[in-house]
Amino acid sequence: ERSQNYVKSPELDKLKKIAEMLILAERQNIYPRIERKVEDRIYTDLLEAKVLIDPRTLRRLIMSLISSDNKFRVYLGSVSKLTKVEFITEKDKKTFNELIDTLTEYDSFVEMISIDTFHFLGLEKLLTQVRKMYLTNFEIIKFNQGHLRILKALAGHCFINEYIYSVDDAELEILRNLKAKLTTENKKNLNYKIKVLMYSCYEDVATISGLKIPFNNENIFEKIKTNEVNKKIEENIKACVPVHLKLKDNVSKDVQSQYEDNPYPRWENIQIPDKKISIGPWLSSYSTKFRDREIYRLSNPKILIAGTGTGQQAIGTATVIDNCNVDAFDLSKSSLSYAIRKSQELEVKNINFFQADLFEIDFLDKDYHLIQCSGVLHHTSDPLSGLLSLKEKCAETGVIQIALYSKFARVHLNKIRNEIKNRGIEDTRDAMVGFRKNLLANQNFRNEVKIISQWGDFYS
Repeated sequence: ERSQNYVKSPELDKLKKIAEMLILAERQNIYPRIERKVEDRIYTDLLEAKVLIDPRTLRRLIMSLISSDNKFRVYLGSVSKLTKVEFITEKDKKTFNELIDTLTEYDSFVEMISIDTFHFLGLEKLLTQVRKMYLTNFEIIKFNQGHLRILKALAGHCFINEYIYSVDDAELEILRNLKAKLTTENKKNLNYKIKVLMYSCYEDVATISGLKIPFNNENIFEKIKTNEVNKKIEENIKACVPVHLKLKDNVSKDVQSQYEDNPYPRWENIQIPDKKISIGPWLSSYSTKFRDREIYRLSNPKILIAGTGTGQQAIGTATVIDNCNVDAFDLSKSSLSYAIRKSQELEVKNINFFQADLFEIDFLDKDYHLIQCSGVLHHTSDPLSGLLSLKEKCAETGVIQIALYSKFARVHLNKIRNEIKNRGIEDTRDAMVGFRKNLLANQNFRNEVKIISQWGDFYS
């Protein structure tokens, strides 16, 4: 009833109430089914709102919606049988067009793939196949609005997942020819624009020397233009990031290099609550023991984020805990500039970002009430020394919150890492993408793939 009422009279407050209900239901593994178009509209509006619901929750809700559609489920379950990669008959074209019609029935699905990764191998196989069909047949496909919507979404999706999907030799040959044409052909006709979109599903077109895309105000290049504009903003931010970095530690140098080239993760949406809570109740959501601590009554907490990356945790903390001031540092200027851009976009003003190494933070005060360090210490040369360095900056009644890799949870991943080491596979992008492709086809690692393919990191 509330959903129907929202569709008849869309208002932000109504959407917030629906988001709260969906969050509670999804936590209990309940996926309510309402009229399909109404449900799709609500998820689409939640995506556009950006801050009302955790993207992971919304991803699962949309996945549940499309999986309840028999046609969609058939496509997910029989990707290799969709059609021949190369269209030979009219039936091949018709089958492909029917697939695209099914995909575009769900606005929330199209929008979600354009800004996020779905953690489901069946969907990866489907999108990889669709991309390959477009590349192989784009000269003979009659591109309607549905086709253009999917191509635009795929371009955004592959940018977010850092072009991790596998590419075969036939695709590479077509891409080489396509790249050569992009710098010479007439930039005003639709065929050229489709080629740009097509290429951007495989590689960032900004890397093509001499290519200037005629953006104008055309919706067809919306995602590509947004990515290019954001990169320019981040480059300008880099020059202004405060630097407190000496970088004497060799492992820190390697980690910095990795994340300068690959700021991680790329992200778009984040849940920001309507009302903040004080640090005491926030800590008590982890453990009731904090109710008896002095920090429970603290009204103006000072917080440090050690290894903020692209800013998800810093922004999440700054927008949840009331009256807090957050300092957040990272080794990588690329990651920091992404984080600063997102904080500016979301109008989060209580975070101070700067570049530093956790082994070199003597310049900081020793009075932080909360220090958060997630997924960082195990990447250092000496995790214990890193923790002690943070402890020096913690107030006497403060709390340090850390997250580390688990030996037991990662046993499947360790088997795969040993395979990489034993085979002498290099840690280059092409080598890793190639290994990932072979891993998915290797029956000896079937159980390991089943586990790690449920992790978000596997899709980027």
